[in-house]
Amino acid sequence: MSDPSSTSNQMLTALSEIEPIAVYSPLDVESRSSVPSSSHQDIPENPFHSIDLNSLSIPTGPGPYHEMLPDTLFEGDLPRNKSSGSNILAASEELVIESLAMIREEARAEQNDPLQGEEVRDTQPIFDKTPDFGRYPSSNSSDSESYDEPIQWKVERRDVGVSRKGKEKVVEDVPRRRPTTRSDARKLMADALKPSARSTAEIRRATTFKEIVDNLRTQAGRVFDMGIINLPGIDSLHDMVEIQSWMHLYNRKSPILHEEERHAFYYNIQFKEDESILTRVNDIAVHLDEFLLGKILRVPREGTKSVIGKACSVEFVSLVSNIPTTMCAGVFMKVTKSEYQLVFEFVNKTLLLRTEKRTSATSADFFVMELLCRFGPLNLSELMLEHLYKMVIKRKGIHRMGYGYFLTEVFKHLKIPQSVGRVGTVKQAFSENTLVECECIEGKGDPKRKMTQLIEYKDQLKHEVEKLTVRLSGKDAKITIVKAELLTA
Repeated sequence: MSDPSSTSNQMLTALSEIEPIAVYSPLDVESRSSVPSSSHQDIPENPFHSIDLNSLSIPTGPGPYHEMLPDTLFEGDLPRNKSSGSNILAASEELVIESLAMIREEARAEQNDPLQGEEVRDTQPIFDKTPDFGRYPSSNSSDSESYDEPIQWKVERRDVGVSRKGKEKVVEDVPRRRPTTRSDARKLMADALKPSARSTAEIRRATTFKEIVDNLRTQAGRVFDMGIINLPGIDSLHDMVEIQSWMHLYNRKSPILHEEERHAFYYNIQFKEDESILTRVNDIAVHLDEFLLGKILRVPREGTKSVIGKACSVEFVSLVSNIPTTMCAGVFMKVTKSEYQLVFEFVNKTLLLRTEKRTSATSADFFVMELLCRFGPLNLSELMLEHLYKMVIKRKGIHRMGYGYFLTEVFKHLKIPQSVGRVGTVKQAFSENTLVECECIEGKGDPKRKMTQLIEYKDQLKHEVEKLTVRLSGKDAKITIVKAELLTA
């Protein structure tokens, strides 16, 4: 630090270069009227008096400057036994030294700032109107001057730790509102069902093969009620089955079903690469292929062996349906003709078995129906093996354990010990009720289905409209002739 005497000389030199300033004294205005006329020439005409700062002598006696600048203004906080001039110089020196020290501290703080060159993630300005008295020197200024202090701005850094778990993206929670449109309601429902579908898929993946087989319901099949073989609809279906050489499998009066053995058959089933089946029933190994299964069931092994990816012709769909259509799949069976509804029931309950009662036909259903109606050959044993693989492996037990009556024949042929069987019920036969449901015949006091009635009414109305159109055209011709005769008369 420099010598105080040299510093004082520098301060005096700087102060000598300052121009005189005017200081306003409000008391002087009030006392102008009381000043004697003899001293009026010493008082300026305006209330502003010039003070020469270059002069080191400041009057301390009574006079016009005594009211403006009291002696105790600069002496209150300064050392004793010193003149006013020395007090002013010492105060100025300390103020300059402290200001320079503050500037150095701020520069050093900016150089050592840890935030320099870094990206501040979360900052927030905080307004602080409270002066920092510990940093700046105090003064005897009035209360009004304290409010003139400038607003100090502070930047506070807040490090917000981002959790590594979960997503780093913060999603604002939007309050749920009532859906206004049908599409919004569907989206809301789909979002609500996604967790349920996800959990269901996980449960299915964790489901073992044993649980799949345990959930399979038994399905024996269907046989013909020979008492109604001559009724409309069933007679044509009987001919189709007879031509395929399958009638001995469907003309049984009281077929027997062995559920325990069939359950063991599905539980131990394994599919080989050559499309054969390896299983175990009552500790007896069973190996079935197309040749052995066809031999046991006594059915021909020629004809169509697969229905995967097959579809019927457009002509057959036009022939089956009561309404014009070119769809080869997804056609509702109630809009088809009655005899074809019965054929679909035969395919759905005996050949390509499903769990539920289907109301629309798939492309495979239409393909098999067309072959039956056109007397095309079908390989029953190969179709059975293909559908067994689809039921157990691909669909994971969605369908039932089908072909119950056919598997009973297999167990008998292989001489597998069987438990007590169960006789088939009326629901497991093509009976008169089946013909009523397929609209082949009318039940007692039960009219035909509403869809069929509407189609018949539509045809009748169309025929009547055509008749009325012809009659009106004839009347128009007669009216034209009469008008011509009236004009010539």
